[in-house]
Amino acid sequence: MRRFAPLLILLTAFAVRVAYVVEIRDLDTFDVPLIDGAHYFRTASAIASGNLLAGSGVFWQPPLYPYFLAGVMSLLGRGMLTIYLVQAALGALSCLLVQRIGRRVFGEAAGIWAGAITALSGGPLWSATPWTNTVARWASS
Repeated sequence: MRRFAPLLILLTAFAVRVAYVVEIRDLDTFDVPLIDGAHYFRTASAIASGNLLAGSGVFWQPPLYPYFLAGVMSLLGRGMLTIYLVQAALGALSCLLVQRIGRRVFGEAAGIWAGAITALSGGPLWSATPWTNTVARWASS
């Protein structure tokens, strides 16, 4: 079991996140970036269209996320479902990262528990959806 624990954590985390995306798919706001999301989407769209500086203003939010999002848009399209699924995959990978850190610092069992709890927790699940700049915070930590 311990040998397959990282894979199980990764698959479980991804499945939970995809189930969340499916659950929120029918919301009126699913395809409409709101608040910070509107800014991220506009900035990423400008970057994906070739404007690498994304305007003349300064970044007032972490600058890496719009570039990441622009890459997703350029490679996979601008559909919100695609963006949500990419975020779900990154959220699942973060659970694996938690498991690895827990294993290294506290031992095998603690790593498995930490990864499993993170995979099933609501906070990391919600914050891994687009527009919460989790990618930027994760990449810059």
